[in-house]
Amino acid sequence: MQCMRIAVAITALSAAPAFAENWADVTRTPEGALVSVDKDSTEISAGHVKFWDRTVLPAAQLIGIYDDKLMKAQNINGVTHYVEMRGYRDVNCQKHLYGTSAVNYYDAKGTAVSKGLQDAAPTPIAPGTLAAQEAKLMCPSS
Repeated sequence: MQCMRIAVAITALSAAPAFAENWADVTRTPEGALVSVDKDSTEISAGHVKFWDRTVLPAAQLIGIYDDKLMKAQNINGVTHYVEMRGYRDVNCQKHLYGTSAVNYYDAKGTAVSKGLQDAAPTPIAPGTLAAQEAKLMCPSS
């Protein structure tokens, strides 16, 4: 199962939204970060909706450099600053689960400075969370 998640994550990284992007704002956090979803990256299949989201920070933050590896401490290859984070999300609209398979980090010039994979199991979507806001916006209405 873990190999399958990694394969899906690698596919997600190669499918990063490089061409048309249609960012729809979801919310602004209390810290001032703007969170958006890319409506053009949406894939819907078997009750799941997959898409890229983006968080633009008001100030640069530090991140480990993962070089397309699992985001675990032993895989860090230095550190860098980022101002934008994009996550490849998988929402199971029927079971109300939210997962992430890849996260890419970008500097102020828009250059990818770190790309990481995640293999955590999807988690239940709690009411009032960012995941709930994204699911409401991205899941097809019944």
